[in-house]
Parts: sequence; structure tokens; C-alpha cells
Amino acid sequence: MPSFIADDSVVVYSQERTKNAQFIIISLRNNMFELADRLVGIYKTDNTTKSITVDPFKIAQNIQSKMTGAGGGGGGGGGGRVTTPEM
Repeated sequence: MPSFIADDSVVVYSQERTKNAQFIIISLRNNMFELADRLVGIYKTDNTTKSITVDPFKIAQNIQSKMTGAGGGGGGGGGGRVTTPEM
């Protein structure tokens, strides 16, 4: 079975069974990113661990408004929010 089919079934199962729950899926698959409500990245720079949280729907809206010339505002950041976890 191709891996993208297995990934799709994980997404469908997760969405059907966890409508009122929060959970974390760790994946490098594009289709998991495309269906996520939020994306969280963890990275290390200058000997410090940091994270970034992105709302993919806001980014998609921002891109769409720029492509259609609508919206104007251009507010920076692309809908993302950078946070630093407390250690």
C-alpha cells in the first residue's frame, strides 16, 4: 500500500474519531500539513530551543488576497505567531 494512502486513512480516522479532542500528529507528509488546523515548528538557534505556530488558513487567505489584489492591508507575518517556550 502506498504511504500516501496510509496517511490519508490516518487523517480521516483522526478527524472522524476526535471531533472534540486535541491531539498532536508528528509528520513530514504534505497532506498532513494541508489538513492541519495549526502547524507548530520546533527549532534550535544560538543554543536556544524556539517554536513557531502557524495558522495555514490565514496564510492561504493572505496569499489569495495578494493574488487577487484584494485586501490591501498586507499585515506582516503571514498569519504566523512566533513563541518561545519557557525552559
